[in-house]
Amino acid sequence: MSNEAEFGVEYSYKQVWEIVTKKLGLSYRKPFPKYSDRPEDAEEQLLKKQ
Repeated sequence: MSNEAEFGVEYSYKQVWEIVTKKLGLSYRKPFPKYSDRPEDAEEQLLKKQ
């Protein structure tokens, strides 16, 4: 059963894209983990070690 038949709503590709990207904040970028034990100035510490 389609959403149109069940809920009476039909979305175009552009509408779905707007909802997903702007309202939900999703993108095509590859996800990566964020470590909770990472220090706030990790980038600065890395640059100092080089």
